[in-house]
Amino acid sequence: MEKVKLRLKLLVSYLENGDMKKARENYLQIAEHLGDSEYNKGYAKAINGIVTSMEKNDRDSIICKVVSKEFDKRDLKKLLLESTKRASEVFRTEEEKGFETAWVDLLSIYVERAGA
Repeated sequence: MEKVKLRLKLLVSYLENGDMKKARENYLQIAEHLGDSEYNKGYAKAINGIVTSMEKNDRDSIICKVVSKEFDKRDLKKLLLESTKRASEVFRTEEEKGFETAWVDLLSIYVERAGA
């Protein structure tokens, strides 16, 4: 999972630089590192959706708003908390938990970059 987290940091850089070709390639590399479990399928689905939203420049998507800095650190922390909560809810499927964990990992990078 460490390789995946390193790749996520690269993904954030590509998204911020608007390099969607490299972002897509990076997603494919992340997907390769993940196994075939339901959890990992959910994780990959989230990353794919994030890249797709950016490729389509979906201004209403959370990721486009995060990348364009429409959220301050407090808002980012709130999003992170919501995803963390969803990822740990026992009634969620493994795929949903993986999906939310991908968001937790990605939003953690953005909160960290938002500074103190």
